[in-house]
Amino acid sequence: MTVLREAYLTTTTATSPVLNVRCLGQFRLFGGNGWQQGPPLKKGREFLAYLVTHPRCVASKEKLIDAFWPGVDGDEGAHRVHLAASGARCTLRALLPGIDAVQSVSGGYVWNPNVRIASDIDAFLSHADTATIASFESGVRVYTGDFLAGDRGDWIEPLRTWYASRYLEMLVHLANDAAERRDFTKAVDYGLRIMESDPGHEAGARCVMFSFASASRRSAALMHYEGLKSYLHRHMGVAPSPETTALWQRIRDGKLLA
Repeated sequence: MTVLREAYLTTTTATSPVLNVRCLGQFRLFGGNGWQQGPPLKKGREFLAYLVTHPRCVASKEKLIDAFWPGVDGDEGAHRVHLAASGARCTLRALLPGIDAVQSVSGGYVWNPNVRIASDIDAFLSHADTATIASFESGVRVYTGDFLAGDRGDWIEPLRTWYASRYLEMLVHLANDAAERRDFTKAVDYGLRIMESDPGHEAGARCVMFSFASASRRSAALMHYEGLKSYLHRHMGVAPSPETTALWQRIRDGKLLA
């Protein structure tokens, strides 16, 4: 299964045409000239991204209207869906000539079962679900940015948050594993990546503080705590947790390894 889910890294298959798609970061499709933006109209790209995230389901026109144009009436919404689908299918015909990759069915659209969709989100979730240090390392390499970075939509935001949370989970596991192995350089790197994605993430902050202090960079550990404290106060109106503060006190007093 993992091999199949990693197929977005390749462009060939012995049995079925492969559509290679990236949804982490900006939406991209792979074609003869490399990775490209896809349909020129934003909703055409969003139409394809929606189908990629629902690869085994019929995307009904009603659901597409609710996702892309909430509040638009049925006839107008159906017309807009048709235009988005037409633009998307035109792009796909150029990438996969001779095959209708997206098929129109009663009430909606679905992927042609003869086309294999190889997406980065599928590979990412496979690595996350495998749940080993090696798979987490592969997973964070696949995660090149937020889901559909730069796009906005009510259907996009929950998925963006969910993928980001899985990414952070993997980074936390990797940071803690590196710290336990006393590879503090790598632990700090993973910890700072956690903080870059979520500046208020206290588990990541503790890993960075511990690793800095353990690598004889006590002042950097204390400064990191002050940065976290300032962020939490300014953006959330709270103080660091007792666990984080206790670690800071141990570092401040030189008792980290006592």
